[in-house]
Amino acid sequence: MMGILLIFGMIWSLIWGWIRWGIDRLACGVRSSQESPESGAESPLSSDSYQVDNCPPEQGRRTDQGLGEELLPISIIIAIHNEEALIGRLLDSLSAIEYPTWEVIFVLDRCTDQTERIITTFFPLFSYSLISLNSPPNNWSPKKWAVTQGVLAANYEHLCLTDADCVVQPDWLWRMNAGFSQGNELMLGVGLYESQPGMLGRLIRMETAFTAFQYLGAAGHGMPYMGVGRNIGYRKTVFNRVGGLESHREVLSGDDDLLVQALRGKVKTGISLTAPSFSIAPSTWSEWVGQKTRHVSSSAHYGWGSKVFLAVFHLSHALWWGFWLILLICNTLTLGQLFALYLLRISFPLLTWGRLGNWLKLSWWELPVLDFSYFLYNLSVIPWGLIRRPAWTKNRKFQKTRKKIGI
Repeated sequence: MMGILLIFGMIWSLIWGWIRWGIDRLACGVRSSQESPESGAESPLSSDSYQVDNCPPEQGRRTDQGLGEELLPISIIIAIHNEEALIGRLLDSLSAIEYPTWEVIFVLDRCTDQTERIITTFFPLFSYSLISLNSPPNNWSPKKWAVTQGVLAANYEHLCLTDADCVVQPDWLWRMNAGFSQGNELMLGVGLYESQPGMLGRLIRMETAFTAFQYLGAAGHGMPYMGVGRNIGYRKTVFNRVGGLESHREVLSGDDDLLVQALRGKVKTGISLTAPSFSIAPSTWSEWVGQKTRHVSSSAHYGWGSKVFLAVFHLSHALWWGFWLILLICNTLTLGQLFALYLLRISFPLLTWGRLGNWLKLSWWELPVLDFSYFLYNLSVIPWGLIRRPAWTKNRKFQKTRKKIGI
């Protein structure tokens, strides 16, 4: 029993070492650019935006080497469904962005509240377009149809996406441009949740960080498999090259990760650890479980390589805790020995957590409880999400109106 526990602990540690390696090894050949060539002003970009080609990972290099070469115009696409309570936060954060050329495409997805009025009366500090959708076509996920219409309406080649309930950083576009200007066609950012009191808020932040490290580390090894719609960017041409979201239009979620699956191996992919977007976390357990069930359901459409990686990650975590509890119940080892085994196993994740530690606002002493809660999450939410696969199948007539508002 002890040997099995050590094996699963070793597998878990090796996975985290592989994740950390995938992120760190991109830092070779660092040369930061401190100024924009057009304005001569100091760039808000720090040294945490990376690029990796879909080729041997040792060829990865930092994207901020040539930030000064070109400042690309960027279109921001935001799909919105009844977000009158939170859209003001997003508008405030967008108005703080300082970037030469950019626009926002707001796509109102079946909105019945005051979201449109809030957007149109907001003080005009940036150029934007407003698209109102009454209903998606048959067998189209509403969110995916909204994103597709936003891409079609975008005036610029390089696109950045976030959600209506998010807050973006003032230097967000600078950091995305750092990747785009080096030839990346897909940029994976980090979407985190704001600090909320209580056990649920802490667990959500930890689970979100685990997910972020998984897909960023895999991308660092040239194997991107997902991103988050709260902070992702890609070129319009590559979106169209793979048929956009058409191939999985009926899957309720997956406007982000299933697109990454379609682009995997076909484009240069960059990652950025800084300038994360922030959302308000679900306030109840049932709301969070429903959200995660929807997200997990899209993983059934991943490629086999991605499925194997995720299966090993979650199974090694769950099985380690399972055997650890058996040893505890059977009183085979002392509490001191069991605690030492836990510290040995958690050391690799702790080394990796430093990458997002300032953002997560979690103390090290909270990890054991949260780690065990993650074990319960692996036993319940993930299996349920894989069994229950929600889909959008309602047949509704589609109507679209568009208003162009410029400054």
